[in-house]
Amino acid sequence: MNIKVKYNGSKKSFYFDNFEDLMLDDNYDSIIFLNCSNNKILELPNKLPNNLIYFDCSSNLITNIPSLPESLEVLVCCDNNLNILPNLPSSMTTIWCFQNNIREINNIPNSVVDFDCSENKLSKIQHIPNQFARVDYSGNLITSFH
Repeated sequence: MNIKVKYNGSKKSFYFDNFEDLMLDDNYDSIIFLNCSNNKILELPNKLPNNLIYFDCSSNLITNIPSLPESLEVLVCCDNNLNILPNLPSSMTTIWCFQNNIREINNIPNSVVDFDCSENKLSKIQHIPNQFARVDYSGNLITSFH
């Protein structure tokens, strides 16, 4: 496993071999960038760093994402086995959740400008913000927007 992180105030990247070691790090809550993509991960830790801004867990085998911190701006969780997204913080600007098994997405924050939920099993999307710069919901079963 290869987990890449960046800490608040640092431009340098650090790497961890597993979530257990990462969560034991004294500076865990000062992580602002976390990329654990392409690792065949089945499960994420129960708690993500409090100050996380960017989270990429794409191309794994994840079925569930834990609660997201209020600081999160970017979520990249495409190409997993997700059925649902957790509550989305109001700070979010980008959500890429394409190629999953998501059936419904509720309450997309008004701050989101880049949204890709293509290739899921969506039949409806609740609360669509008006200011999308980019949106893709192709490859779904959408019959209504609310």
